[in-house]
Amino acid sequence: SASAGSRLRLVRRLFQASKIAPLLLAGLTATTRTLPSPQCEGSASSTAGLGGTGENRLKHTKTRCSQCRPPIDQHVSFYYTRNLTETDSFWRETMGLEMVLDQGVCKIYRSSSDGFIGFCEKKEAKPTEVTITLVSDNVDDWHTYLQSKGVRFEPHPPSTSAGFVHDYNTGPTLNPKFNIYHFFLRDNNGFLVEVQRFGDPKWPRPAASSSRQ
Repeated sequence: SASAGSRLRLVRRLFQASKIAPLLLAGLTATTRTLPSPQCEGSASSTAGLGGTGENRLKHTKTRCSQCRPPIDQHVSFYYTRNLTETDSFWRETMGLEMVLDQGVCKIYRSSSDGFIGFCEKKEAKPTEVTITLVSDNVDDWHTYLQSKGVRFEPHPPSTSAGFVHDYNTGPTLNPKFNIYHFFLRDNNGFLVEVQRFGDPKWPRPAASSSRQ
């Protein structure tokens, strides 16, 4: 009869559905597991395999996730100078830093593995209350090295608000308030340069040093 035929077709459909359902469920599960989690383009995982420089790298600086902070890979501090030639001589020959990029009116020097100092020529440049601090475990060796270059060292600046006492000593000195060991000099522009070692164990070690410990 017609009703018997309808029941038979319904049974067949249910049977087919029972065979397909597990396959559909497995597909949905696999899709869910492989959905990418939000991340920032430019991170190590998202830029793996990207080569080249310039425009190719600049294309991968946009963030995909507004809640992700993109990594800071390097740091450059820029200062102005009236005489870029003399500045280049001081930082490259006297301080022994490598110049990594010459942009004509600006020159950039490597101060550590991923730290850089840049100087740009500007007629109105004036040395302001800026201290360029170079962190090193070998403060005494730095003092000896710069002495051999004929560098004139600076007295430790008097500033009671900063914790310093009036001290005309120009050699490496321990500052117990800040737990640092340091000395001062000036570059050709008049910028105060400090070579210092942190005594506080909370100060982060350089990545290369940490990996060896």
